Amino acid sequence: MEAWGRGIPNIFDLCKESGLPKPEFELANGYVYLTIRFAKPLTPRLSGDRENDREDDREKPIVLTSRQQLLLSLMKENDRVTTEEMKEKLSVSISTVNREIAALKKKKALDRKGGDKDGSWVVLI
Repeated sequence: MEAWGRGIPNIFDLCKESGLPKPEFELANGYVYLTIRFAKPLTPRLSGDRENDREDDREKPIVLTSRQQLLLSLMKENDRVTTEEMKEKLSVSISTVNREIAALKKKKALDRKGGDKDGSWVVLI
């Protein structure tokens, strides 16, 4: 058994090492509540739940094709660039542009703010 009274200092030390704020203690109704504020929200895990596996929680680098990189650079230059303009600049079909945009959104590298006519591109990486 660990020495009596070492758990609380260990918690404070580990929070400090991790760059987290100091834990908060609260006494209420005969109970002691401990709050540790994490940098990212925790996701509950169920045993055997593949969706919430630890490996899946790690941020994976976003891998982009050269065409996707070109599209993002066009959108960074002009956040209101149209798909027709992208098609012309990349010499590809409109279907290819739309497919690449969908892939960038799925990779969370791109988002759209507003509608088709009055909206703008938001490059997230």
